[in-house]
Amino acid sequence: MKKLLLVALMFAITPSFAHKTDHEKVPAAVKKTFHDNFPEIKDGNWEKEHGNYEITFKQDGQKVSATYDKNGTWLETEKTISTKALPAAANTYIEKNCKGNLVHAASVIKKANGETNYEARIKRKDYIFDAEGKFLKIEKD
Repeated sequence: MKKLLLVALMFAITPSFAHKTDHEKVPAAVKKTFHDNFPEIKDGNWEKEHGNYEITFKQDGQKVSATYDKNGTWLETEKTISTKALPAAANTYIEKNCKGNLVHAASVIKKANGETNYEARIKRKDYIFDAEGKFLKIEKD
């Protein structure tokens, strides 16, 4: 009985994680807004996460992802950047609080509300900073 409950629990929480979505299953409004925002991009990988749709693609040699709600409203765009492009205050925070750990990847996040955040990936955790490099939070996988 415990095993059955555990399996049921695993299936219950699985939809909250990102999973690949066929292009055909992405709502037309989402695809339209994406193509309006990025008319030069013809292909990418779609995922559905927390009810939103995210497409990952290459633009000018950089990895980019754009997120939209089910109605096609743009929520944010995330672009890979050099770790050296993180704000100085973010690098200072990382040096002080993450001693000996390397930043595996960095990105800049532009949100629909005009806010800019930076993300530094360290040991399977995303350290989020504001536009000036002030630490905001850690997001775990």
